Amino acid sequence: MKVVFVVFTGIFILAGCSDFSDSLAGNLGEKCFGNGTCRGDLICVDNVCVESIVDGNDEDAEKYDDQPRQDNETVDEATDENTDENVDNEIVDQIEEKGDDDLSDDLSDEVLTESEESDDETDENVFDEDADEIPDEVPDDAVNCSTAVFDSGAGTAGDPYVVSTPEDLNKIRCFPGSNYFRQMADIDLSEYKTGEGWVPIGSQTEKFAGTYYGNGFKITNLFINRPTENNQGLFGYVLNGSLNNIKIENVDVTGGTSIGALAGIIEGTSVVNCYSRYGIESESVNIKGQSNAGGLIGYNFEGSTIENSHSFLGVDGDESVGGLTGMSFKSYISKSYATGSVMGNKFVGGLAGYLMGTSTQKAKIENCYSRGGVKRKSGTNAYTASFTGIVNYGEINYCYSTGVVVFTGETNPVDKGFSGGISGPSTFSGNFYDTETTLQTTGINATGLTTSQMKSSASFSGEGWDFTVTWGSDGTTNEGYMYLK
Repeated sequence: MKVVFVVFTGIFILAGCSDFSDSLAGNLGEKCFGNGTCRGDLICVDNVCVESIVDGNDEDAEKYDDQPRQDNETVDEATDENTDENVDNEIVDQIEEKGDDDLSDDLSDEVLTESEESDDETDENVFDEDADEIPDEVPDDAVNCSTAVFDSGAGTAGDPYVVSTPEDLNKIRCFPGSNYFRQMADIDLSEYKTGEGWVPIGSQTEKFAGTYYGNGFKITNLFINRPTENNQGLFGYVLNGSLNNIKIENVDVTGGTSIGALAGIIEGTSVVNCYSRYGIESESVNIKGQSNAGGLIGYNFEGSTIENSHSFLGVDGDESVGGLTGMSFKSYISKSYATGSVMGNKFVGGLAGYLMGTSTQKAKIENCYSRGGVKRKSGTNAYTASFTGIVNYGEINYCYSTGVVVFTGETNPVDKGFSGGISGPSTFSGNFYDTETTLQTTGINATGLTTSQMKSSASFSGEGWDFTVTWGSDGTTNEGYMYLK
């Protein structure tokens, strides 16, 4: 495989909610002069002054990467070997060299692409090379953040801002800092179902760092349609925040990289008791992205946790695609599950597409399950399986999977009952898969059971499973399979 590094200067439009000051007009990131011009060599795009493209290569200029890096090189198209020691050794080495620096701020002007046939062929899944415009973050003009106030609350832990209407929810983007919010009524976002739809709260340039309590109320009819923009979801980018008891129903989200119903990307953030379910009527796919696409969270980034949460949504992407989260890096998932169908080309799993840690901090999943079918749409990458696509420096304990595994266009595999493959030292304990429903005869580091055995708690109790606090079994709930209490 040949690796091509495409260097470019990306255009970032700094979108915010505050009113522009006339004295700053014409400067980088500020509004344009009244005649549509800017100072110096800056150009006016959507009434915002931005840098012009330095590199004259339009093909290169239309690609950019605004995702936090774990400094991983693009993984080779996998062979039929279940464990490929060469897949991620370099990835882990590079991560360890970075140490504990804040990876989210390590943005690069390089896009890593693959070429299997020639130096001129780049990975078609980075972004559409034929696009006329570079995607940008567009602020919601309906919110005047300089005058935005909440009717009730002070934004503190003891007295959170009260969120009861779509307008209240939309105002949160004007308070990206460490504020507290509490939802006090069901919220219908149908009024944002035109054009590109809802603008995510928190972005790459202005991350949301607050605490939101859904309080058991619903947020319905979330619609987003930005196929080439990253960090798309109800929240776009959450840094050191907390999302609690949020229920999202009737979801239709389309984006580029890091796409999820609740959040595109979370970093150092806790997600507790949240769910996404019931997609748009007659549609089986509710989350559509390129890479890091998940039913609840697109990218579960360093130091984040997902607990007691689930997703029923169908997910379709290219690389690192999962029913709950697409990518989980140096993060923790527990007591959660996914039941929606998952489709992708590389690193596809019923719960998580890619589970990645380092030698000093493993990514961990425990007490979880996945029940949705998994499909590799095209290509030859072998890392697609019923529970996780690939595990690199990871740990998975007391989990199970039941979803069928299908490889489109070729004979279906029989060894993908649990994980698609392992790269880097990883540990597994007490994991199972249903041999009848997955149509798999073997599963890496998991035990295959018949459907009747999978529905008997006796099959699990001797394997360290906790049926006192964590798991339950009554022969009816969850169609007879073990369920989370």
